[in-house]
Amino acid sequence: MLELRHFRYFIAVAEELHFGKAAQRLFMTQPPLSMQIRQLEETVGVPLIVRDSRPISLTAAGEVFLIQAKEVLRQSESAIKHAQLTSVGKEGHLIIAVTSASVFSILSQLIATFKQSYPYVSLEFKEMVSKDQIEALNQNDINIGLIRSPVDQKKINIMPVQVEPIVVAIPKGSDLADFESIPVDVLDGTALIGFAPDTAEYFCKLSEKLFTTHNIKPLIVQTATQLHTIIALVAAGLGIALVPESAGRINIENFVLRPLALDSPPQAELCLAWNKNDHNPAISSFLELLK
Repeated sequence: MLELRHFRYFIAVAEELHFGKAAQRLFMTQPPLSMQIRQLEETVGVPLIVRDSRPISLTAAGEVFLIQAKEVLRQSESAIKHAQLTSVGKEGHLIIAVTSASVFSILSQLIATFKQSYPYVSLEFKEMVSKDQIEALNQNDINIGLIRSPVDQKKINIMPVQVEPIVVAIPKGSDLADFESIPVDVLDGTALIGFAPDTAEYFCKLSEKLFTTHNIKPLIVQTATQLHTIIALVAAGLGIALVPESAGRINIENFVLRPLALDSPPQAELCLAWNKNDHNPAISSFLELLK
């Protein structure tokens, strides 16, 4: 049975064309080296070295075997290197799920920084709402999620990565666009585009808490899941919306953002989430970079 040492022995002999020099190079004596090469030829089934010439030479089969032997060693060394890099999270593959809102916030900065530090970790992205991300993390369908907290799951760990205020998105033609900040009582009875409660539960609950605290009864004229959809509806003049501040990065015209006139406006928290039982080493690299 061929082992990697047989390839190393043969390469040394083939390059030195002298058993004695090859043995010195390998830090061994000549007789065991000659025996190993004989065993190699018996395993291969054909002569690889012409021994009755000085210096010795390779047979045609030996010339071909030398090329393949070098390739075998190169691949074995490469396999070892890749395995070592993967084990410490410097190489590998990560599947990252994102919400539409996170795309407009910190995501681009996170990815650019990570790729600069870990260029050999390939990244795959999936867009899904936070609730679906939790399910995917539990089933190990993704490695990392960028979600909105809180998460009541024993298997899921979270790390806050960004906090941003909730602001008011207003059509440019609206009188409210002239305000520097929006008094919260203005929201009472005003046409509002809200987040869908079944697919955008986090932002929906933030808004509901604000309304309840200040006894506000908005007129919800439309709901949507994706942040860019809500902003598009605002820009079309259908109403105003409560959105995270990062919505200002959405490249849609005809809307403006104004802060709420509150000392402590609602805050939207973005968290990194991962399954504590997922042993992909690249997850640790991602977390360490954030810390």
